[in-house]
Amino acid sequence: MGVQRWTNAPSHCNLNRDVDERFDKTVSVGMFEHARAKTYPTFFDVVNRTLKPDGLFLLHSIGNYLTTACES
Repeated sequence: MGVQRWTNAPSHCNLNRDVDERFDKTVSVGMFEHARAKTYPTFFDVVNRTLKPDGLFLLHSIGNYLTTACES
């Protein structure tokens, strides 16, 4: 099984709330753990709005099972 590579795939390097395109796939790698909890709803709203109905979303995040005081 080979690795498939995309050379012309669009990429957005920020959480652009004004994106009006729809995507087959969306990937967030290593960003989510740096976001504040109060931005989670906006993040997932943008993903939901810009992902095609049968699209695929991958969220890669590093965390732990311990909770701490939540910053808002």
